[in-house]
Amino acid sequence: MKILTCRTSGQLLIGALALLLILAISVPAIITYVQRESAWTVKQSRSTRAAQLAESAVERGYMQLIVSTSVVTNALAGIAITGYNLDLSYSDSSGGTYEIRIASHSSTSVSVTGVGRDRDQKEVRAIKAIYSTGADSRMRSRLLEPSI
Repeated sequence: MKILTCRTSGQLLIGALALLLILAISVPAIITYVQRESAWTVKQSRSTRAAQLAESAVERGYMQLIVSTSVVTNALAGIAITGYNLDLSYSDSSGGTYEIRIASHSSTSVSVTGVGRDRDQKEVRAIKAIYSTGADSRMRSRLLEPSI
């Protein structure tokens, strides 16, 4: 049978204190990291949703262009289109709102700008697409082609 002396029992105490010191330093750092990671994830989610809403806005603006030739004609003439001049907020999809602007980009192209905002209005993203109508006015009635 082995008898513990003061030397061997003290070594065990030093090891236990070293382990407690390591835990005391690393546990708060891990907690802080997890909290920040959670905040970053929420921000990324809001940013993604705002970008998706901006894409929806551009699609809706494009749909308006292909449905009505008068919208294309008015936009090329520089006439503001009611509901499509960043003056009306749409909320037909969950998670936020978006606004649309249809305007003349050049004499033969129309720009559609979509601005998406998340539900809490903390993230805003915008996308602009330019659609070409062709060189002559007969092309305006055809499907608009995106310019890249």
